[in-house]
Amino acid sequence: MKTIKKQKGFTLIELIIVVIILGILAVTAAPKFLDASSDAQEAAIDGVRGSLQAAVQIVRSRARLDSKGSDAYDGTDDETVTLDGTSITLDEGFIAPFASNVLAAMDITGFTAVADSATATAATQVRIWPTGLQGSAVDGTIGGTDPNNAPEDCYVQYDFDEPGGDTAPSISVTTTDC
Repeated sequence: MKTIKKQKGFTLIELIIVVIILGILAVTAAPKFLDASSDAQEAAIDGVRGSLQAAVQIVRSRARLDSKGSDAYDGTDDETVTLDGTSITLDEGFIAPFASNVLAAMDITGFTAVADSATATAATQVRIWPTGLQGSAVDGTIGGTDPNNAPEDCYVQYDFDEPGGDTAPSISVTTTDC
């Protein structure tokens, strides 16, 4: 009677085939996982847009309820409303466009706001980035190619260009550099 030996383990060819299959899967799946951080940053920026839109409407409603917001847009911020103990400065009944004021109205953490002017009453734009994406940006340094400033194309922008009356400031999103 002949004894049959049972094979233990894998042959070299079987191992090579498995490695090739795993390599093909890695090459096709890796780009999807590598792009996940960019998608997360874009989602964060989109969330900030929604938060800012809601804050603008809430502050505008509070200003109307308090009969505030009749001051002309003249670069002076002379009226405030209080939301949950936080004082929000107004211009024409909208959130006045300086960095700390916009972040206070949104009541969010983990983001940095930068205004287009170091003087709060002269600002007309505020850009908001996720905190980890910038170095030492300060008011008055929006844009540019300085590597110490926030990425130029990954932000939410609050434009307060003398909206006048019931026209709300515009909110835009740029995510091409996230």
